Amino acid sequence: MEYKFMTPLQVWENFNPTSEDLSVDVVRSQEIDGIVYEKIYFTVKKTEKGICRAYALTAKPKKKGKLPVMLIIPPFSGKEIDESLVSDVVKDGYVAVVVDLEGETSQKNRYTFYPDDLDFCNKERAGEHILYAKPSARDTTWFNWTCVIRRAITLISELEYADDSKIILVGIDEVSLVAWQTAGIDGRLSAMVSV
Repeated sequence: MEYKFMTPLQVWENFNPTSEDLSVDVVRSQEIDGIVYEKIYFTVKKTEKGICRAYALTAKPKKKGKLPVMLIIPPFSGKEIDESLVSDVVKDGYVAVVVDLEGETSQKNRYTFYPDDLDFCNKERAGEHILYAKPSARDTTWFNWTCVIRRAITLISELEYADDSKIILVGIDEVSLVAWQTAGIDGRLSAMVSV
């Protein structure tokens, strides 16, 4: 197999994070202790074999007005996103958006759906796609996970209660690499934190 070396501009030339409709579906909404949580799916991109649909949890305080946003990429745990991950963030006055990159695992009912041609983006089945850019950087988990986060930034810009001029991206553990990649290519972020 021949490797195709690409500049960052070439890697991203065919991906526009704002061009497609997000087609947001709310699958669950609930209020706990003054915090409104929504579990949602949104479209990342269409591929030859289907549509990549990201799973996310949004949380906001009941008060009105636009608030700064903390976009969180949680560590891979094999488990579904938990509300307790963001309750303190919301109590501190932020909107929290947590996006699942890990994909399908045996312990999850809800997760980001990767179509067959992106099946390697499911962490459990990533294989060498996590280590090697074969045949190009677009054929890696890292590129596709960064696409998910860039689309999440677009989602934030459409939330009526989110101040999209104040988005902080937080990457935890191994997925902090996605935060670095996103910060390097997407100017819509105000700040990035790697934990």
